[in-house]
Formats: sequence, structure tokens, C-alpha cells
Amino acid sequence: MMFLQLTTIAAVAVAQDQPPPSGFDTHGFHLVAHDSDLRDPLVVQRPGPFTQGDWFFSGLAEYAKAPLVRFTTDAAGEPGGAEALVDDLLALNLSTGIAIHDYARFDLTAPIFGLTTGLDPIPEGPAMGDLRLASMLVVLRPDPVSEGGGAGLALVGHLDIPSGTPERFLGQRDFAGGARLAFTYEASIFTVSADVGAQINPALEASNVQGRDRAVAGVGIGVLASDLVGFTLEGTTSPPLQASRFPDISDLPPIEAILSMRVRARTGPFWTLGVAGGITDAPGVAAARAFLGMGYGAREPLGPGDHDTLMALRTTDLCPTEPETRNGWKDDDGCPDRLGTLGIDVRFRGASREAEAVIVGPTGQRTEHIGLQGLTLDAVPGSQWTVRATSGCLAGEASATAADGGSALTVELAPVHDATVRIDVLGTDGLPLSTAQIVWISERPGCVPSIPQAVGSGGSLSHPITSGTHTLVVTAPQHNVYEAPISVLPGEETRVEVRLAASKIVVEREQIRILEKVQFETAKAVLRSDSYGLLDEIAATIITNPDLGRVEVGGHTDSRGSASYNQTLSEDRARAVRTYLLGKGVPPARLIAVGYGESLPIDTNKTPAGREHNRRVEFKLIDVEE
Repeated sequence: MMFLQLTTIAAVAVAQDQPPPSGFDTHGFHLVAHDSDLRDPLVVQRPGPFTQGDWFFSGLAEYAKAPLVRFTTDAAGEPGGAEALVDDLLALNLSTGIAIHDYARFDLTAPIFGLTTGLDPIPEGPAMGDLRLASMLVVLRPDPVSEGGGAGLALVGHLDIPSGTPERFLGQRDFAGGARLAFTYEASIFTVSADVGAQINPALEASNVQGRDRAVAGVGIGVLASDLVGFTLEGTTSPPLQASRFPDISDLPPIEAILSMRVRARTGPFWTLGVAGGITDAPGVAAARAFLGMGYGAREPLGPGDHDTLMALRTTDLCPTEPETRNGWKDDDGCPDRLGTLGIDVRFRGASREAEAVIVGPTGQRTEHIGLQGLTLDAVPGSQWTVRATSGCLAGEASATAADGGSALTVELAPVHDATVRIDVLGTDGLPLSTAQIVWISERPGCVPSIPQAVGSGGSLSHPITSGTHTLVVTAPQHNVYEAPISVLPGEETRVEVRLAASKIVVEREQIRILEKVQFETAKAVLRSDSYGLLDEIAATIITNPDLGRVEVGGHTDSRGSASYNQTLSEDRARAVRTYLLGKGVPPARLIAVGYGESLPIDTNKTPAGREHNRRVEFKLIDVEE
């Protein structure tokens, strides 16, 4: 806690005969130019980039705790108690100013006290403080932040007018004044300000208090959180220039720390919030302070239509009517510069493909899902980007430098194979079957060949593959379909021998003729398991022969039951077959389910054998040329 120490030299009874307190300003807080410039401290002078015609006004409410405390001694000279002559203080610090030139400004501050509490007979209620008229003459202006910032230097003088209430320790009884040398250095979002000088006070004595001249000094460090918010940490001190006539009064220099935040709107209003506290127990500093206020700052040289949030941050603003966009690209030119874009596309054999990607950019790496439409990112022009994409067993990597405006980065995927497989196909007679075709099915794209492959004249085929478990499908004319999962180990060759049995289907010009019936449960559209092998062969034939085009799955019934019932049953059975074939990998666009009911019989419905023939599923080739 910072205390103003008043020590009685005589006994307590003698102290009670002292004259009433008079002519000592216990406020101890002098607001400097308090405008909308986010870089300005509260009490440390800064030669900021004001221009002719700038003006401001503000009000800062303040609460101060125990700004004036007296320590007493008893008749034996032993330390007594502490008495708060001023315990609580509420004040409104009014401030206004105008720049009459780019290098000269006048400011006026006026504290108005709403309440003080303490020992009787100190009265309570509103009171006026001393007016302070200050002027700043700038010797050196810092460069605009957009051009690197730099140093600034100014001379500051002030005159304290005795308009206060000295009988309540709220003002001097005579004129006072002082001068300071103020310095600032600005770079990017950071500001360092400092001042040093002297305060000349009237020579007064009251209740063992002696008015003394003081050196004054302060330093402030500011940082801009954004174009609209700034923070400042300040430290001030005012050590006396003459020794005290009262040896029991501490000569420790008063040191106070202040932390404040200033928030400004786009058009000129601003708000201030802050706290302060004493560092040393010495005359002239309160135990604690809190601030809250608002004001308005007009910066005329930028034009009546200028509502740029950066006008308090620069002396050169290339876009005075538009706010800066802080995005890492040309953040100091005052313009809403837009980032470039980086369009990322992942392709495999010329076609866009979905993929998972690790994207490495100037701020680190992240994982993104890239869809068929690609992915577009904001990118600072000139920044380096690398994309590593994977899709199943496909992988690829590409790099690019973002350009001003927009640029593209395409990742070409390629299969990543780490094993080989050899397949030997034998016919019903045990001899190599050279007419066989191989089809692989895998849940992970790129792991296996994507198109059917014919075996050689020796009935064998060997090719690279990705390790894991994949489905092998082998077909040959007049033979059934072989389908089984095959496990492939990394770094090895896996050999598979396949024996094909006689086929259950015949591919003709207009249909896939089946040599067995598709079996359903009676009066239901539920496939029986003994038809799975037949349907597997049909599915493999359609998949391995894309030239067959679209296939119609036609359902037919006999005439028993109503026509509407038979129509519905035939449609349901056709859809059941189509659903099964889709599950085996046939593309949906190549299958059409149609129910014909009892409308197309191929035999009589008067005999059991005829009705058996009429209950059937047919597979017609739709795209056959006439």
C-alpha cells in the first residue's frame, strides 16, 4: 500500500493542537491526453502521430483506496496507529484536447471528486480538483508503422491551476507546474513510451506535511491485440527533490503501476478500463485504484467519411475509408488486403478422387478430407504448401507456392503395391484354362487392378498387389464363377490355384440364359441359398463383361392368385435378385428390375409342369443393337 506518512513530532495531545490540513493535493493521479489512440498510456506522455485538427474529449471514473494515511507516535515516541485522513475517493477525470498543428497540441484535464471518506472534520460530497493545462511540442515524429515505426521525441509543459479544494487535501493553494521530455518507440503492434522531468510545487506546511518539488518519470509498454483493442502497462514515480524537514517521514520514492485496456469503435468512440496499485510505501500514492471511462476522438485530416479502424495506428493509411484486414498479408498498409487462394485437387488417372490429406503450410500441418470438388484454402501469397494425400491404397504428394490472387495444387495418386500374386486357372479336366479372366474386388481403392485381366496361354497370371485381404473372382466361358477371399502378405508372392466347374449360364446375343432356376421361398420374394452360386456367376459375368451393357432382371409368375397379387410378387422377386447382384459389386446403373406378373407365360398354366416353367427370372440384355 502507498501511504502519505504524517508523523507527529510532539505528543498526541500536542498533535491535536496543529492547524487544520491545508494545501496538499492527495489525488496523485494526473491523466494525460486521453484520446482514441490505442497506443497512448494513461499517465505517461507519448509523442503520438496526431495531425492538425484532431480533437478529443473523455471522462474517466476513478476509485482510489486510502490515498492519505497518517502514522502517529505516542508521547514516548513509540509508533502508534494508522489513521486514514482520506480513506475512499471517487473522482471523474475529464479530459479534452486539440492539435493546433501536426507538431503541437494543447490538453486540459479537470478532476471532479464525487465523494471522499476519512477522519472528521474532513467533509464529504462533491468537490473540484486542480485544473491542468498541458502543451506538447513534437521534435521528432516516429515513422508510420507501415514503414517500420521508429522513435519520437517531444517537449511537454503543464500548468496546475489552483481550482481545487485544499482544505480536503484535493488541491494546491497556489499555482504549480512542470516540464517533461517525452519519448516513444513504435514497431508493429508494440509501443514503448517514457517521460522524465520535474514538478514544481508551492512550499506549504500543514499537519506536518511539507510541499516539495519533485522529479517525475514514467515508462509504458503497449501492445495492440487488434485494430480495436490495445493494452498498456505503466510505471510512474515522483521522488522529492528536497529532503523532508520531518525525519520520521519516509523518503522512499512513490512508485505506482497501472494496467489499462482501451477499446475503440470504428467511428471514434472509445472505452477505457484499468487498475493501479502502489509498489512502495511512500507519500503520494494510493493503495489501489480502478478506472472505467469512455470518450470520443476525431481525427479530421483523414476526412469526414473515414471510418477506418486503423486511423489511430498509422500516420500513413493507403485506404483511409476502409479498415485493415489483419490476416498476415500486408497488414501495415491500412487496406483490406485479401489473401490468395490455394485450390487443392486430388486425382487418379485423370479423375478427381476423395482422399484424406495432410496439409503442411506456414502455420504447421493439419488433416483435411478432400472431396470430389477439391478443397480451397486461404493462403498468404508466397507461402509454401505441401499436400500428402491417401485414398485406400493410393498415395501421392505435391508442393506449390501460393500466388497473389490464386493458385492450384494437384496431387496425382498412384497405387502403393508391396506384394505380388500368381493365379493358376484350371478347367474341369485339370488342364490350364487360357480363356479365363481375373477380377479383383477390394474395399480399399487402388489395392488391386481395377479392370479385368486375361490369363496367359498357360492359364496363369502374375501381377503386383497391395498386402491385405481381397476378393478374387475368376470367370471363363462355359464355366461357373470362382469367388473367394485371398490373403496377401507384404513382401511375398502369393500363389493361388483355381479350378472352375461347368457353367450354369450361357451368354447369348439378347440374354444371359441360365441353366438353373432362381429359387425363392414359396409365395415370397426371399431367395433360397441354393441359388446363390448361380447369382454369383451372373454377377461376375456382368462385372467382367462391361460390353454387355445394361441387364433387365425380369420376374414372372404363373396364373394362380389374382393378377394384382402376381404382379406385385414378380416385382418384389425381381428387386430381390437385383439387390443381391448389387451386393456382389454390379454397378446399379447396369441393372433394371421389372415385374411382369402372369402376363408373359412360356408354357401352359393348366399343368404343374407348365406353371413351373412360367415361374422364372430372366436376364435380358437391353442395349443389344437391332
